[in-house]
Amino acid sequence: EILERLFLLYECGSKSDFDLCIESAVAGGIIVQDCCCLLRFSHDQLYQAARALTPSEEQALAHLDIGRRLLRSAKGEDINGRGSDFVTTTVDQYNEGVSLITDHAEKLGLAELNLIAGEAALNSASFLSAAIYLLRGCGLIGTDDWKSHYDVCLRLFTFCSEAQLTQGMAEGAVTSATEVLKNGKSVHDKLPAHQALLTAFTIQGNYFDAIVHGMSVLKEFGEDFPTDADEQQAASRTELMRICAVLESKSFDDIMNQNPMESDSTQILSMQLLMVVSRIAYLNEPTLMLLLVFRMVSKSMSSGLTAEASFAFAALAFSLCGLGKYELSSFCARVASALIQRFSQKYFHIVQLLLNSSILP
Repeated sequence: EILERLFLLYECGSKSDFDLCIESAVAGGIIVQDCCCLLRFSHDQLYQAARALTPSEEQALAHLDIGRRLLRSAKGEDINGRGSDFVTTTVDQYNEGVSLITDHAEKLGLAELNLIAGEAALNSASFLSAAIYLLRGCGLIGTDDWKSHYDVCLRLFTFCSEAQLTQGMAEGAVTSATEVLKNGKSVHDKLPAHQALLTAFTIQGNYFDAIVHGMSVLKEFGEDFPTDADEQQAASRTELMRICAVLESKSFDDIMNQNPMESDSTQILSMQLLMVVSRIAYLNEPTLMLLLVFRMVSKSMSSGLTAEASFAFAALAFSLCGLGKYELSSFCARVASALIQRFSQKYFHIVQLLLNSSILP
């Protein structure tokens, strides 16, 4: 079976001649069959010697030929159905010969294969491999491909920016996210790129640009805030009194019995963005952070609950504790804990950190 699979990849005269070559290599100890019945070089130095004796152009041509044959062997079936090893082997071989590909349609097909391999690597927490596959896929995309293959391009550059962030590649993540923001068709499509851009700015220590960008995006969602420091102070005092008055008129059940926001609502996207920007503002613009948290709590009580509401109430509990409003802080902490349970522990760690930092007397 193994020899038949190898014969599928190479045409070395007749099959019988090919079998004989393989048997001779095994008998000579050049290649061995492992416990999984796969053939491999018996030593890495033999593999390196074989590569060194082969001109680089011939190597690229051989890899490209193997990649093409592996892909053809799928015979039109879903390549994911062949297993992750088959996908990565096919993509790895193809990528080694990418310099020889001249047909743009084939390049697009390889870009999609790299997307499949990159997504699989992300799902298995192999973030470095994911970044490599996705970067290679992005490198095969042309400007016009966004028009003809929008979904593939969107997923490639979005996942690429996220994978780059896991490796601390902030500058690369900015480049990938910017490509999505330039070509994305909707606010929903662009939101992950906005979040990646904000994270990249934060990694670079560029908090000012992160906040400016975040506030400009929030404005697109209809979430406007004062920019002047004095106006922010006045607004925060007003909002604090209003929020406290509303919370004091509510029971725990009043809040928890509210319906969740509609799943396709732009309000959910707004809540997600408010949460991201408020976390960035915490160390640098605490007054702005308070205004953002107040807005999240208000939206939660007027438009419905989301997973992000757990963060909002936990952040409010933390803030109220610092202001000496311990009873109301305890109430918000109870709501935050209950919301964590309702929304399947999403944001559990950050909510717990905020609640544990709210030291009540």
